[in-house]
Amino acid sequence: MNKKINLIFSDWHYTCGDGCCYEWGTYCKVNGGENLVMHFTDANSAATAVIEVLTHLGYEVDFDFGDEE
Repeated sequence: MNKKINLIFSDWHYTCGDGCCYEWGTYCKVNGGENLVMHFTDANSAATAVIEVLTHLGYEVDFDFGDEE
């Protein structure tokens, strides 16, 4: 039987005091623990989330963003 992992995602954003800077991302709470802070600024955000969660859980992640032919 596979071990269950509980993930809760919530968006965050920050604007500096004078409004010239804006950052955004996603918090991911893993198994009720500490939040991971993820910055999604590219088209590979789903893959980035999977890699960050697995790394947080202690896995060594080998990945490739291969192109379809």
